[in-house]
Amino acid sequence: MGFVMSKEEAAGNGPFLVARELAQILGTEKGQRITRKQINRRLWVYLDHHQLFDPTDVNWIIPDQTFQAVFGPGRHRVRTLDGMKNYFATKAYLEKHLWYIGEVAPTAGGTAEAVAGTAANDEANK
Repeated sequence: MGFVMSKEEAAGNGPFLVARELAQILGTEKGQRITRKQINRRLWVYLDHHQLFDPTDVNWIIPDQTFQAVFGPGRHRVRTLDGMKNYFATKAYLEKHLWYIGEVAPTAGGTAEAVAGTAANDEANK
């Protein structure tokens, strides 16, 4: 039985289920579906609300502990040199925390419905 994607999913826009670490940043509930556009918007709201922009250069962020669970420690460039929001910089980090509905979650070995809202890299899944 194969996995069938909608046109929106094939374009990489979702809707997605998210792992618990990312859900804490986005403010999503377990099982809630969210599009890539909504994800990007909520990431910027989180960055602004938690004042994670580097005070010496606003093109970079210094992640807090919650943000580090998805993006890792250290500074991260979130804007291009001309000051535009750099969505491509975040995409590589997010891919490990997003699943299409019905897709097998590679880090947990279960379906997206089974792992969304739970720790995909939980000790039980290692």
